[in-house]
Amino acid sequence: RQVTFFDRMQLLKTLPAERFITTPDVMMYLHGKHRWLSALPETHTSTRVDYLYSVLTSGGDWIVKPTAGSFGRDVHKICAGDVTRETLSALFAASNDGYLIAQRFVPEICQGEKRSLVAAGHVLGSYLRIPSDTHTSNIATGGQIARTGLSQAERRLIEPIATELAILGAGFAAIDTVYPYLMEVNVANPGGLESIESLTGTDLSDEAVRLILNSRA
Repeated sequence: RQVTFFDRMQLLKTLPAERFITTPDVMMYLHGKHRWLSALPETHTSTRVDYLYSVLTSGGDWIVKPTAGSFGRDVHKICAGDVTRETLSALFAASNDGYLIAQRFVPEICQGEKRSLVAAGHVLGSYLRIPSDTHTSNIATGGQIARTGLSQAERRLIEPIATELAILGAGFAAIDTVYPYLMEVNVANPGGLESIESLTGTDLSDEAVRLILNSRA
């Protein structure tokens, strides 16, 4: 629960870092949308209705969502010309008047978003998440999965992020891309091992554990 998040992270911080696959510091500072901002589609973050209203009425379609949501919750597509201050105020109220993100909609997501699982800085495998609607590909909201691979260009986008995640203390994470954009880095609920196994028949969990343990040897 968000209301207890800081207390929980501070309590966990009293334990040795080597006890964690992903450290409390990672949960504090990387469970959000901002670390790799330059690789994301155009993104604006604010607590101000007027500011985000000016962004959303500047043209084009946008995605409005929380800064650190999970499972595709509270993600809204705002089509050009449809936004009102009242609608935006309601979204802020639903977020307890916290920060909201407005991110330019990437139409290519309709063909699917690639989720790549990384362990100790290594790419384990990838699969395609195909949205059930026009803007969210999360499996929890009805998205479908399919087999896929990564191009060399996609690997050049993902691998530096995977390396940085390992250095910062994220032993296991998911990197979502719609090339040439990074869509999200998920350190809280990466999931995906079961999805890859169901698609390929390969269980990557042992390999993930091996990589994480070897990184600490």
